[in-house]
Amino acid sequence: MYDLLTVMQQHKTNAIIIAGEVVSEFRLHHIQQGVRYYVGAVTSMRYSDIPDTFLVLVPEGMLDFSRPHLYKRIILCGGIQVFKNRNSRNTRTSYYILASHAEFNEFDGPTYVNTMYLDGTVRFKPVYRKTPKGREITNITLSTVDESGCYHDIPCIFWGKNARLTADLAAGTHLHVWARFESRQYEKKLPDGKAITRTTYEASICHFSLIWEPSIKERMLP
Repeated sequence: MYDLLTVMQQHKTNAIIIAGEVVSEFRLHHIQQGVRYYVGAVTSMRYSDIPDTFLVLVPEGMLDFSRPHLYKRIILCGGIQVFKNRNSRNTRTSYYILASHAEFNEFDGPTYVNTMYLDGTVRFKPVYRKTPKGREITNITLSTVDESGCYHDIPCIFWGKNARLTADLAAGTHLHVWARFESRQYEKKLPDGKAITRTTYEASICHFSLIWEPSIKERMLP
């Protein structure tokens, strides 16, 4: 269960393993095709002691939701699910980890794990930049297709040499990436001048493989 290669056999284009601590109790989120799905928040720490907190969806029968689980250690694997909530004013994007396996990890096993694999295509032209401290970054949106045929666009961030190697990739380029899934908070200003705290998510790339890139002629096709 804890081997990413094993998880990739089930989730061929979008696989993740997270081990951490439950920081909000699970509650009913929705019912789909007669199956109840419960949502909770799990925090996994980085080596730098920075916390990453994720919303996880767990189907009924996988865990005992009749008991409190706050602050329990948990390990789960599955895939990233991206939902877009549209209204008349804007579009909110939500990211969930949909668990295919989950269990509480009270006595043995790793305390914190965060590893993921994505097989997808570059959605838009990459954006290369440097931070105020001079670190090179390339932002890429990677589009993956899950087992049910649904598309999930996942923000990816490439660092240093990898940022330079991916800065000029064309839309449609096919990549395999191995990464950590990270959360980051930011301040969003509202039209009335007030600011609210939002959370965004991105895959921080450890390494990648370029599988296919469109030729110059293919890039010019409408």
